[in-house]
Amino acid sequence: MLPFIGTSTINIYKAVNETALLNFTAENMHETVWSRGNEKLLQIKDKKIKYYVEKTRCRCKVLLNGTLRIERLVKEDSGIYKVSAYDKNGKLKADETVVLIVLGEFLLSPNQSKGVSLRWKPSS
Repeated sequence: MLPFIGTSTINIYKAVNETALLNFTAENMHETVWSRGNEKLLQIKDKKIKYYVEKTRCRCKVLLNGTLRIERLVKEDSGIYKVSAYDKNGKLKADETVVLIVLGEFLLSPNQSKGVSLRWKPSS
């Protein structure tokens, strides 16, 4: 295993009202910090979560493995999210960027030949 995972960028596409799970590749993390643009969202350290923004505004939670969960997505949630993860010695284990793109709603519609199909509906 490499001592430092490095920097990477992940693109995630989701529809309005879905839930996004933003994760990254690092093990044995002691501290994880998530931010969006220049705004720090939250930090998990020693399994304790500290929010830097209102939970209701963010609609986000962090799982114990450091994954950021954003619920009831809106188009304004689209953006660049960054995560930094550190081990107990303060050594950087991951420095990754996740680009979240929230599209309009996807609707289920019956399709006689194949059962169910997805149709994209642009949001207004």
